[in-house]
Amino acid sequence: MVPEAQELLDRLAAGLSRARARRDASHEASLQLLERIATAVEATRHYVERGSRLHDGSLEMARWSSVSDKWLAAARDVLAADLPRAEKKLAAAEGWTARRPWKRIEKEDGGWRLQTVLEHCEALLDGLPQDT
Repeated sequence: MVPEAQELLDRLAAGLSRARARRDASHEASLQLLERIATAVEATRHYVERGSRLHDGSLEMARWSSVSDKWLAAARDVLAADLPRAEKKLAAAEGWTARRPWKRIEKEDGGWRLQTVLEHCEALLDGLPQDT
């Protein structure tokens, strides 16, 4: 599962980077949200990578807590966002502002497993710009 999870997270990070590249500086709100999501993705990637090498239960819980805090912060920011019209239209077309997946993350308040986060990452990746 580790190589597959790392590959998924790498593809999502690249998709988020492409989404950021599609925006100019006037899209400040959506750029901040995309950065918040990218931070959660990067933390998850490090968690998966380190988790494949280390097996200390207390460290594992602390690392997961840090990852889940980043996803919860991203969920709350996305759900609370009031994007200007041009940003909202672009974000909606990319699919990463769909409320249902973010509500699931927020509702469970960090009590989810890695698999839940990876499923959320797959859903986010579906709408993001792909390599051309």
